[in-house]
Amino acid sequence: MDEVKEVLSKFDFSDASDREITLLNIVNKLLVIIEEQAEEIKNLKAEVRKLRGGNDDPDIKGKSNGAKKFNQKNKNLNKPKPKAWNKSSKNDQLEIDHEIPLPIDKSKLPADAVYKGTREKIVQGLVFARNNVKLIIQRYYSASENKYYESEIPPNYADQFSKELQAFIIMSSVEGNMGHDKIIRLLETIGIKISAGQVEVILNKKNQEFHTEMEQAFMTAIELVGFMHSDDTGARHEGTNWFTSVFCNFLCTMFKTTPKKNRLTVIQNLVGKDKVLFLINKSTIKYMKDYKVGTIYLELLETLIDQEFNTEEELEQAIKIKYPEISEQKLTQIKIGAAYASIKNQGIILINALMTDAAGQFRDIALIQALCWVHEIRHYTNLNPMVPELQKILDNFTDKVQAFYLRLKLYKDNPNQMGIKTIQQEFEILFSTATKYDDLNKVIAQTKRRQNGLLAVLENPDLPLHNNHAEQQIRPYVIKRKIQFGTRSEEGRKSRDTFMSINMTCRKLGLSFYEFLVDRKTCMGSIPLLAELMKLKMAA
Repeated sequence: MDEVKEVLSKFDFSDASDREITLLNIVNKLLVIIEEQAEEIKNLKAEVRKLRGGNDDPDIKGKSNGAKKFNQKNKNLNKPKPKAWNKSSKNDQLEIDHEIPLPIDKSKLPADAVYKGTREKIVQGLVFARNNVKLIIQRYYSASENKYYESEIPPNYADQFSKELQAFIIMSSVEGNMGHDKIIRLLETIGIKISAGQVEVILNKKNQEFHTEMEQAFMTAIELVGFMHSDDTGARHEGTNWFTSVFCNFLCTMFKTTPKKNRLTVIQNLVGKDKVLFLINKSTIKYMKDYKVGTIYLELLETLIDQEFNTEEELEQAIKIKYPEISEQKLTQIKIGAAYASIKNQGIILINALMTDAAGQFRDIALIQALCWVHEIRHYTNLNPMVPELQKILDNFTDKVQAFYLRLKLYKDNPNQMGIKTIQQEFEILFSTATKYDDLNKVIAQTKRRQNGLLAVLENPDLPLHNNHAEQQIRPYVIKRKIQFGTRSEEGRKSRDTFMSINMTCRKLGLSFYEFLVDRKTCMGSIPLLAELMKLKMAA
């Protein structure tokens, strides 16, 4: 392959004819296919070696050449401005649990030693010990009522395990990514006996109050800010592939794990699945016409006009009675159209602005759909031409993309009405470029079609240019999936989403996740609702 590249590098394609350019692109595509096949053959050989019981080399994937070159040039592209750093003591921020006076042995002092007061030294420590409590419960028996009367048990001791211990187990699972066996072994080191079933109950049962509070906090964060980042990743639930979506801003992070990731799922995630109804009206039919569905489906909807269904299942049943052969794809389109119609009829605005990649499920969800420049640039870095001439063309264009991206960053720092038209014109010119590299031309055309989302920042300079926040927020979930794999029950799925969401939301609100859990478990009420804390933060 290197020999072929070397030969091609000696040719001058500056004055090449259209026919020669076409042949050049064909050669490049063939070389790309050959390299991909060589990589696949390598992987298959490694798999055969493993099946035969041999050793296999670790699969450590590096970045493509295009990505390496782009990252080297743009390593500071999204790097925040450095903050002035001053070393300061953190001791003033520490809470002191107890003090220990240290008297001096005066017999060791010289005769002329004079008392000069004291100095302080703070040592941070941890007490990790069991606290098993035996309750001596008084009992009285009434013969006339044939009934026993007992001392009232404090709420913290109502269960077999104290509320503090339950909070510790939840924190170990969520924050420490510890599985049931690790938690059990850790607690055994201090003399606490607990089974895997009991850990399961603490983590996944009786968590409805947590679910409700986090859902209210999520809706409050949308209402207060009107903007969210969103991204998704794969998940496993009950042995099947699901998807976990994250919605986040500076007040809140919310995880939702669902079997699908289409537009209907996004709507249900933002509003709440139980609040999404399905209405068949003229808006539903117009939505289906916009997607150019067949007449048979429009006629089918006419038979259900002005009917509203409470659940997906009710709508699906009504449609299949009239048209049993309907495909899953068309059925999903009807559900989405009916959900949109119901939301519009209720006057609900899902969200003012949403920052995402260009995935189709986010289309038409928000009033302002902002698209991530980092995701868009990735399409250029993923190109890996084998022909040196085409690599030069790609490098030259990515330099221009970098310059334009920096131009947008400068505009965000100093937005002005005059700059909007100039930047729009620059975008039009840059992404109307036609090069000799066919695959690059396709990516350029794709970027141009996304102009509205990529330039949403011009009219809304407070919006970010990238979706890095969502990618950072979803990373702990990916790590947890790799360590603990998937969930096996509905309660487990909901509890994992809820506690992961509460943990990351507590960080944003300056709360201790453990203290929050203890407060809610013991019903102390000393920590306000998360939704109320968000309002206080916005008002500050």
